[in-house]
Amino acid sequence: MQKIAHFYLFGKVLGSFAVMLRLIMYYSLLTLVFPCMMPHMEKPCPAQAARSTAARELGRAGEEAACAFLRNRGYRIVARNWRPAGVMSGLELDIVARDGKFLVFVEVKTRASGARIPVAAAFGAAKQKKMLAAARQYLAAEKAWHHACRFDLVCACGTGESGFQVEHYSNVIDDGQTLGGGNPPWQPW
Repeated sequence: MQKIAHFYLFGKVLGSFAVMLRLIMYYSLLTLVFPCMMPHMEKPCPAQAARSTAARELGRAGEEAACAFLRNRGYRIVARNWRPAGVMSGLELDIVARDGKFLVFVEVKTRASGARIPVAAAFGAAKQKKMLAAARQYLAAEKAWHHACRFDLVCACGTGESGFQVEHYSNVIDDGQTLGGGNPPWQPW
């Protein structure tokens, strides 16, 4: 009886291995026949690489302008480009700052001069949802649940003279969640 159980178990394992092997072969065949359907496999052309490098540099410069703007308004910068350690990739907080009693999570949107899409249009529902998730991770990691929180948006538009026109929108996400005595700022629980 034990021999039959061993053969049965061996057959199941071998069957699973065969399925995995088939999937690997199909995937390999697809990447050879249809490389255009596998964009992550392609190397970016030099023009694309230069554009992405320029976009990163523009984003960094916009964040610097946003930090300077917030500091001039009395904010204290607590963290920049904060990402949770070891959990949910894709979550990031551009700036975490203190404004009086508020812990402020700031999203920075940067556009070059002459951009056709309004900066604030890039701050849609999906981005807001990610920002809420990142804020929850931050509060958990820093054990800062007791702080009143607020979400701000800073739009930095290039002016062409290597400067930025900065617009600040306060309290852009109102999740409607409060704790206790009707505290109006957003609370993550």
